[in-house]
Amino acid sequence: MPQCVVVAGGLGTRLSTSGITTPKLLLEVNGKTLLSIIVNEIVVEGYTKILFCLGFESEQIIAAIKELNVQ
Repeated sequence: MPQCVVVAGGLGTRLSTSGITTPKLLLEVNGKTLLSIIVNEIVVEGYTKILFCLGFESEQIIAAIKELNVQ
């Protein structure tokens, strides 16, 4: 069972100086969150377990993880 770790515990201070308060994983690129893009790529590579190391705004990210439709 291949496992993968996603480290996403930063405060996003570089983005916050630009007025962005959304956690980086929840930012959208071409209509998809970075979280969904990353998770889909991890699954495509064959990983079956993903461990998220979260910090800042972890509640928002956990809620988004629960809503993911992994392909």
